[in-house]
Amino acid sequence: MASCRLHGINPLDYLNDVFTRLPAATTSQIEKFVPSEWVKNGRSS
Repeated sequence: MASCRLHGINPLDYLNDVFTRLPAATTSQIEKFVPSEWVKNGRSS
């Protein structure tokens, strides 16, 4: 959660999105779920 705050991400938005998409993700896609990458990919609201 501290990483979310450092990147200006609402932790609840982040967790809702990640927990929704993570089950279908492959091992090679896991890096996309790190808060710094998540915000780069336009996932922040």
